[in-house]
Amino acid sequence: MAPMRICEQLAASQPSITSVKQAYREVASSRRLRKFLELVLALARGNGSEYRLPSLNRLADTKSSAANVGW
Repeated sequence: MAPMRICEQLAASQPSITSVKQAYREVASSRRLRKFLELVLALARGNGSEYRLPSLNRLADTKSSAANVGW
């Protein structure tokens, strides 16, 4: 009986998971958001040119790769 409950809970949460995935894709691909965040970094740091968002993306990729090798 317990496995059936887990399946029901998973099925019920599937629309929420799908919505979160779609929202992530939209945020991750937004050029306007990227430019806005670069502006925020520039204002916060005085000169944000060394804090480009692609650098932050590479940092996240490095972190996830390290997690996969068991660090």
